[in-house]
Amino acid sequence: MPTMVFVGRSTCLSPIGMVANGNRHILDRSELLGRPGVDCHCQHESSAAVLQLQFLINEGALVTACADDTLHLWNLRQRRPAVLHSLKFNRERVTFCHLPFQSKWLYVGTERGNTHIVNIESFVLSGYVIMWNKAIEL
Repeated sequence: MPTMVFVGRSTCLSPIGMVANGNRHILDRSELLGRPGVDCHCQHESSAAVLQLQFLINEGALVTACADDTLHLWNLRQRRPAVLHSLKFNRERVTFCHLPFQSKWLYVGTERGNTHIVNIESFVLSGYVIMWNKAIEL
């Protein structure tokens, strides 16, 4: 049975028992980053608040969406987690991210109501955008 751990205001729980929250804190219950109960503190280069966290299930990775409209892909498979890729949105404010199970596409919602699609393997925008006003035919 998995151990449930609540640290501060946890915002993401992985199936293997890792808890991450917007305070740049990952609590490891799976021995992936060390022994059970080991805290791992990761910090972005900017001081922007973390809006959302999304674990890539069975990939040893984590996506963070920050208030400065930047997405970061973290590698959790090494002793010291590090940012592999970053993607900055310049014209729209990021509000939400969704990564379906075993999908290579990350759906990024914006303040304008549009949905951008990011290839999780290369961490680049796909070029496809779902525009809210075209989706409902205004």
